[in-house]
Amino acid sequence: MNPVQKILNLFRIHSIGVGQVLPKAHLTAELQSWPPAEKAQMRNAWHTLVGEGLIAEGHPEGPTLTPKGAAALDSLSNPA
Repeated sequence: MNPVQKILNLFRIHSIGVGQVLPKAHLTAELQSWPPAEKAQMRNAWHTLVGEGLIAEGHPEGPTLTPKGAAALDSLSNPA
């Protein structure tokens, strides 16, 4: 699983649905557990998620899962 998929999968792990927020504490704890090589890729992965509209920034408690992000999560579970 690449870093984009791993970050997106955190929404599933924490049962975060469309329009809901992933608390920063959960995100931070997960990212700190990543190996150094993946941590180095995190910034690019984050920009990809936001840039493609899979997650939205701006909520003070953390990132929000968008409908497009939920669809991407479904495709991770059910590859075509």
